[in-house]
Amino acid sequence: MYNLQSIDNGNSHPHVGLFEKGELKSVTPLAQFQFDQQIDAIASSVGPSKNLQSISYIDLRPYRKEESFLDMPVDYEMTLGEDRLHQAYYIFKKAHPGLSLLIDAGTFTTVDFIDESGMKGGYIFPGVQTFLNSYSRGDKLPSLASADNFTIDFDIPHSTNAAIENAMKISQLSWLEKILSSHPIEQIYLSGGHGSLFSKALEDLFKGNVIFEKNLIHFSLYEIYLYLKNNNI
Repeated sequence: MYNLQSIDNGNSHPHVGLFEKGELKSVTPLAQFQFDQQIDAIASSVGPSKNLQSISYIDLRPYRKEESFLDMPVDYEMTLGEDRLHQAYYIFKKAHPGLSLLIDAGTFTTVDFIDESGMKGGYIFPGVQTFLNSYSRGDKLPSLASADNFTIDFDIPHSTNAAIENAMKISQLSWLEKILSSHPIEQIYLSGGHGSLFSKALEDLFKGNVIFEKNLIHFSLYEIYLYLKNNNI
């Protein structure tokens, strides 16, 4: 097994995972991480490129082709974000039978479909906090902190805060329920800072296998690194 520095250069909180002999030992904010030049680094980047300017790392962009990424077929245009692509690859390589759903609940909540034939495509929704922050654009409306759960009080709200918070919860659960009822999902992978919110909601909405791994992007990058090493790429 290998040592590796996995870089998630995301929109909001870029960070680095440190693998020692295949085991994830730590996850550290990118700005605080001290890179070891003797250990390979690999990056998934949807954030500012300036964050990576002084870092030597494996750039995965050349491995994305029009209809594939490495050995995974991809049915999505070339604008697909690296974080979605790389996490989908991890799920593809696990070769679970049937259709998997990947929910990455970060700045935006991305929802992608993967099965043994490859990455099928997906959706981009406003993230939980992005949804709540949007209210600050209105006159005298507050920007609320994220909720602790998706439990909804279906009584008519009697305060601005309750009106906003319940609207967010209904919005998030509505698309989730619709997707689950429209597709034969066998398992769901959750990642991202708000993944735990969906994990609690899915206890009631979904009877299949749910895997919540907030560090999924780092395990995905390690899986990609293994493929590159094992195939001398």
